[in-house]
Amino acid sequence: MIRRLSIKNFKSVRQLWIECRRVNIFIGEPNTGKSNILEALGLISMMAFRDHPELFVRVREPHQLFYNYNVREEIRVSLDEHKVVGRFTREGYASFYDEGRGFLMAIRPDGKQFSRAPPISSSIRFYRFKSDVKFRKSDETFLLPPCGSNLPSVLMLNPSLRQMVYDILEDYGQRLAVDPHEPSLSVAWELEGVLQLLPYELASDTLRRFIFH
Repeated sequence: MIRRLSIKNFKSVRQLWIECRRVNIFIGEPNTGKSNILEALGLISMMAFRDHPELFVRVREPHQLFYNYNVREEIRVSLDEHKVVGRFTREGYASFYDEGRGFLMAIRPDGKQFSRAPPISSSIRFYRFKSDVKFRKSDETFLLPPCGSNLPSVLMLNPSLRQMVYDILEDYGQRLAVDPHEPSLSVAWELEGVLQLLPYELASDTLRRFIFH
């Protein structure tokens, strides 16, 4: 469980310090920085899971990561044992460092990121639903951030999750078909003795969000 979180000079957050609990709810007016608190966690998560960096932190150019575009001030995100510092470089990159490990990664002006350092701890997992995610094989038993690209594998490896999905679809006379080798998902039902398959990406958005979360 996260115990303490502090954020400085990150997007719309000038400075923030939070004592966290098991469940934390942020309530406020629109456009007051709630989502940017979560994206600060996404920044930490992005350094462990490097697929789809644009889904961890919404930004077009590196200078947009800094509060009021103040690139002279460092970004600082401290999360228990993680202390990450972000600096704006002469080349226009946003470079991030761990105070104990050195360079972690950099975000280029085109929004892409690169790294020569090994990933940091994967204990922080930031998720964002993506309707057109491309599934891939994985031996991990947890959903890979940020968009669950290993969902078919997770369902195959977790009987309790399969049962939960079964219970949801049973009321509609449907089943979930999982192909762990492709990998792919489909919603299946029987019509006059013939099995019908609907590609998962064409299934109800509400259903897919429920399974994802």
